[in-house]
Amino acid sequence: MGDELRRYKLSPRAKRDLLEIWLYTRDTWSIVQADSYYQELINSVEALATGVKRGKPIDDIHYGYLSFASGSHRIIYRHANRQVLVIRILHQRMNVRQHL
Repeated sequence: MGDELRRYKLSPRAKRDLLEIWLYTRDTWSIVQADSYYQELINSVEALATGVKRGKPIDDIHYGYLSFASGSHRIIYRHANRQVLVIRILHQRMNVRQHL
């Protein structure tokens, strides 16, 4: 079916990133804020998977990878088998090249 929603997959490192982001946000602000920010990040990933949003290529860092800003973080991903594969979710201050 051509209109079928594209799916996404989180790498183990991206799952760990999300958990660490949630824990940091909970410890710094609140559970409510942690849940809200987590959902904002997931909504961004879903928008990338459906084509509503698109990141910018970062071929100079890693060929085929894209980066999309969401809140204070950057979602690093690539397209694979009609899916969006989320590689990492890094804070905007982190050096992407160093953390891939």
